[in-house]
Amino acid sequence: MAAIERISLRKQVLEEIRRLILEGQLASGVRIRESELAAAIGVSRTPVREALHSLEREGQVFSDPGKGFAVSELKTKEAQELYPLRSLLEPLALRLSGLPDDQTLKKLRDLNDALMAVTSGAAWIDADDRWHDLLVEKCPNRHLLRMIDNLRRLTRRYEFAYLAGTQNDMAASTTQHEEIVASLEAGDLDQACDLLADNMVIGVEPILRWLQSP
Repeated sequence: MAAIERISLRKQVLEEIRRLILEGQLASGVRIRESELAAAIGVSRTPVREALHSLEREGQVFSDPGKGFAVSELKTKEAQELYPLRSLLEPLALRLSGLPDDQTLKKLRDLNDALMAVTSGAAWIDADDRWHDLLVEKCPNRHLLRMIDNLRRLTRRYEFAYLAGTQNDMAASTTQHEEIVASLEAGDLDQACDLLADNMVIGVEPILRWLQSP
């Protein structure tokens, strides 16, 4: 873990600890030693503790009185709760965004084409998130977009752990993206919203099978 600069210290510490959790360097269920984490990042304990409280509100970590913080475990029940919420909120954001213009449609196609060539799990999740962000970027409801972003932070851990721990084919998701874009190009916003909801449901199915496997 490399030391980070002190520019926007609070935010940088928060993002660094998020990254460590996402990538499994702070593993699921592991107790966090604040002094060791602060030393590894190169900061005092104060911004680390502030970041951990923020992450607790997000559900990334939990605290026990007298025992400090630990990384929240990946659980089937939580995944079953999170993805249906995304399947409701993201189509709503797309509906509020309306049909994208030709330039946005081209960007969506180009980004999805680039996504097909990605082999790294972390890079794939990053590119997939950018595709979904672009899809709903015209949504006028900023609160809705913030809720979606918070949900993605939680589901991203499941996706990263799943992609890191399995041999899998990510082509199904890019095929679904193509179908969503084709519906938008045809002017069928309703169908695109339905396909986006399906994308969330289909995406969680292999993750649930992985979580439930012995």
